[in-house]
Amino acid sequence: MSSALPFDALTLSIDGTNLIEASAGTGKTYGIAALFTRLIVLEKKDIEKILVVTFTKAATAELKTRLRARLDEVLQALESVEDTDNLSDDLAAYCRDNHPGDVFLTGLLKQALAQESRGRLIVRLKAAIGQFDNAAIYTIHGFCQRILRDYAFLCRAPMDVE
Repeated sequence: MSSALPFDALTLSIDGTNLIEASAGTGKTYGIAALFTRLIVLEKKDIEKILVVTFTKAATAELKTRLRARLDEVLQALESVEDTDNLSDDLAAYCRDNHPGDVFLTGLLKQALAQESRGRLIVRLKAAIGQFDNAAIYTIHGFCQRILRDYAFLCRAPMDVE
């Protein structure tokens, strides 16, 4: 039997498979939004290459709102400070004042700025936000229907599957 490790979106391995098990109200949506943001900001994935699947239409709508808001928060933080010698300190102060207790945002920004310039990050985030309508965020049944519709010929399925 393996022991459960605490969830940390910044250090969780994204290679292979991870099982995240949680009860209602424990922050699953927060965690998914954090992982999604990490994939865009740190892993430099295209928004169209990330698949997010959940159970209900209401959960899907909530996820879309939260994922977009998370990207907006990162962009707003980067745009709120000047590109100075104290960039890291200025961002930490911004996060402390505007997002108290959000250790993910502070850690994400610190790691991102170690990888690339503030200007480049802003450009990539604006591009991701501009492409957000192309994000693959579905219910499980909606995703399956889309696959059957888009790949009906390849799957040898009827073209009008419902």
